[in-house]
Amino acid sequence: MAKPVKLTAYQKGKLRPLWFIYGNDGIHHTHYNHKYIQGFLEYGEDREEDYKIFGGTQNAITDKCLAEVKAIVYANS
Repeated sequence: MAKPVKLTAYQKGKLRPLWFIYGNDGIHHTHYNHKYIQGFLEYGEDREEDYKIFGGTQNAITDKCLAEVKAIVYANS
């Protein structure tokens, strides 16, 4: 289940470039990397749990994507 996340403009600005690396057919694109970052940017939601059930497939959220996104989103938590 997606959980709401309130991002600052600064955080969104840091996430956008990652979206073009891990999503949008970027160098490390997977379908769920794309959807994971999109959830934050467009919907203000952390959807990691929604996509974990697909782990192990070539479309899964990669560990590197998770780490980089969490470092931005949850840096001050």
